[in-house]
Amino acid sequence: MLGSLLSTLGSAVGLTGAPLSVSPNLARVSFGAAAAAAEPAPPAKPAGDAAAAADGQTTAESHAPLPDLRLTSSQTPLIRSPSTSRLIEFRHGIASGDPLSDSIILWTKISPPAHALGERFTLRFQLSTDLANPASFETHGSHLHEGLVETDASIDFVAKVDATGLPPNTRFMYRFIAPNADAPDSPSVSPTGFTRTMPRSTDDLASLRMAVVSCANMVDGFFNAYVNISRRPEIDVVVHLGDYIYEYADGGFGSGKAIDRMPVPNKALQTLDDYRTRHAQYKLDPDLQAAHQAHPWIVVWDDHEFADNIDSREKWHDLTLAGMQAYFEYLPIRQERLGDGYKIYRTFQFGNLLDLVMVDTRIIGRDETDVRDSGRLNDPKRSIMGPEQEAWFETQLSESQLRGAAWRFVGNQVVFSPIKVLGVPVSVDSWDGYPANRQRVISYLESQSISDTVILTGDIHSSFAFDIAADPFDKSRYSRSEPKGSVAVELVSPAVTSRSALEYLHIGAMQSAAQKFFESQEPHMHYVNVCDNGYILINITQTEITAEFWYTEDVHKSTVVERLGARVVSERGSNRVTHSEIF
Repeated sequence: MLGSLLSTLGSAVGLTGAPLSVSPNLARVSFGAAAAAAEPAPPAKPAGDAAAAADGQTTAESHAPLPDLRLTSSQTPLIRSPSTSRLIEFRHGIASGDPLSDSIILWTKISPPAHALGERFTLRFQLSTDLANPASFETHGSHLHEGLVETDASIDFVAKVDATGLPPNTRFMYRFIAPNADAPDSPSVSPTGFTRTMPRSTDDLASLRMAVVSCANMVDGFFNAYVNISRRPEIDVVVHLGDYIYEYADGGFGSGKAIDRMPVPNKALQTLDDYRTRHAQYKLDPDLQAAHQAHPWIVVWDDHEFADNIDSREKWHDLTLAGMQAYFEYLPIRQERLGDGYKIYRTFQFGNLLDLVMVDTRIIGRDETDVRDSGRLNDPKRSIMGPEQEAWFETQLSESQLRGAAWRFVGNQVVFSPIKVLGVPVSVDSWDGYPANRQRVISYLESQSISDTVILTGDIHSSFAFDIAADPFDKSRYSRSEPKGSVAVELVSPAVTSRSALEYLHIGAMQSAAQKFFESQEPHMHYVNVCDNGYILINITQTEITAEFWYTEDVHKSTVVERLGARVVSERGSNRVTHSEIF
């Protein structure tokens, strides 16, 4: 079934070696000589400017106050409608992602005038290394890299390009330019974004700063975590671990009526058109735009990009097909294996400091989820990854250790560590529902002496820091206070907005008691926060990693107020949490 599904997916979106003019998702451009100069245009507004993110271009025909595009009442007329003028608009911002040492994915979406919706458009994209000079887009030289990318209605007017041939370990500002047939002297210009390539795998890299996010249910609140991430210029890359959008109607998992954050369309998503519309609505949000504009992202899906607790079974085929196509259209993600459909697992190398292995524990290869029957749950063949991905994952870990990378990070959707209450797993949608697969991973780390591995996780709308051990409940094999039994570390990111189970049950006041109870039940747990929303900021060096858990003041209002909740440290060679502070 899975092979058939992937084959169908690849065919459905034209990713079988078709030429640029019909490829729906990705153009590959290698830079040689710079393309011909674009028509001069005013410089775009800098990243982090919420007004620029909401406006989306520099050719506005009036100076009327901008609507607040955090609010559905302002978003609805603009989500996928034509331009309100005779000029192309860049309403949905710009984004970059999947940074390599010599290439980066660039993304945008245009809104053409109504009379031009049947046309195909050629956009110019530009990257400049002269960050201090916005006018450098207008001058030729080694600082400027340019190319062309096409789009039309068949791909929802998304423009996405793999800009290759770039210098390593370099920061860029970038933008898109769209010519206007009705106004040849007034091209539309996107906002200016900022991105970077990574060092070569053999380069010495002293440190890297990474933000980790997950679970952004718009009806639950404002994306304050995103705008705060955009305000941190020291961040090198943002890692999103899934639930980038939510698929529910209002009331399905929270309601946005009180804060004017209603989902569009207001129904459970089913068709490609539904998923495209929801993605387009999210991309109008100025806080999300600001975070994309400021930094390159590396993303992976979880279940809510499709449907709650989805797995690889045939019953999910249609939702998977539609959701995957929209995801690859709307996210700055590279499709590396064109013949393999939408296999999303992939690896990134950051000099000799870090390898980031992104896995798919949600769809590709996942056996049926939510199984509680003991016989099926403990089946030794049961897998959350599938045999092919498991073998690939082991190879990535071994190759990373062999090449001498200081750290191995795993971008993973659902909680790896066991979480049990009175001996019973809290959730079998996580790795607790696939104990044999988890044990195979731990055994491989132990048998191959693979050290300094950190698993990054989202999904659960809570914050945790765990030691990873074969059996953390066996005192003879593991001790939290002694260097015994732990083979890796897990850091679980808080949700951007999504409510925790306590909040959903309207018992958030029990947070303190719940956290103390968790601490009494989980000997391998060094930190827990079960309610607050935010993100993790990780500083990675050759000797240690330091993870800071940052929380927003209140997701029910738009604010940049945040606080540091905890700091967790793992020293290289320890394979455990070596120090933690709670503030």
